[in-house]
Parts: sequence; C-alpha cells; structure tokens
Amino acid sequence: MVKILRPNETPQEELQRDFTEELRDMMKKAAKQMGCPVEMLKYRITNAGFVEISRMDSQEAEDLRREEKLRKMQRDIRKPRGQYYV
Repeated sequence: MVKILRPNETPQEELQRDFTEELRDMMKKAAKQMGCPVEMLKYRITNAGFVEISRMDSQEAEDLRREEKLRKMQRDIRKPRGQYYV
C-alpha cells in the first residue's frame, strides 16, 4: 500500500481517511461475495468495534433513494443563481 503524505493533516484526519479507505475495501469484498452492487450494502459498527456489513432490503433502498433525491432538491434550491455543483 502506498501512503500519500499530507503535511497539513492532523492525526485524527489521517485515521479517519485510513478507516474510510479500509471500509471501502471491505464493502467491495462483501459486494463481490454477496453478488450485489456496493450501493445495496449497509454497514454498522458494534460497540465491540466490529463492522457488520449486510444487504439492504428493497424498502431500505427505496427510502435511501428518496432521501438522496430530497437532499439534491434542497441543495438545488439553496444554491445561488448561476452556480452549479459538479
């Protein structure tokens, strides 16, 4: 693994970035094992520090899509005229 040095990064930010990358890799492996896309997976972290990855059911996926659509609509309403998000 190649480590990119970021001089202005605090130890907490570095730890957070490393955890996010590790979690992304775990989700990719679990998606391959379960035979579904990564977007259909959810995770939770137990009190013992274990990461549990499971597949969303159709209702949870629909709720997630609805929330994302609402957030996008709210963001579009709040943005100043003439500016675009990428």
